Amino acid sequence: MSRRDLTLLTDFYELTMMQGYFKEKEKNETVIFDVFFRQSKTKLALDKYQIRTQTGIERYWLIMSLVHYMCCTYNGTYCSFEEGYQYFQRKIREEQVTALYQSIHKGMPLEDVLKLVG
Repeated sequence: MSRRDLTLLTDFYELTMMQGYFKEKEKNETVIFDVFFRQSKTKLALDKYQIRTQTGIERYWLIMSLVHYMCCTYNGTYCSFEEGYQYFQRKIREEQVTALYQSIHKGMPLEDVLKLVG
């Protein structure tokens, strides 16, 4: 396995995490920083999310941890966040189409169906 030089991929996120870890932990310990939160913020519509209180921070981390867990373990084994995210996107689309189909099948007027479609 070849080892790539990832020096140019270091950004403010890694530097901040490294600084906090360096102050609190063993200096020569190898660590890995999960970039899930940064990578997924636009997909989860959190790029405009603002935290203003301690409670907000706790809720944000709880939501992010839950989403990460769900996406990475949706099939009973660990997988990538991207794979799990795509799975849930497909399931949501399937449920929307199923609900639309059932509404049409029950005789919903066309105007109401068009409102559902948006």
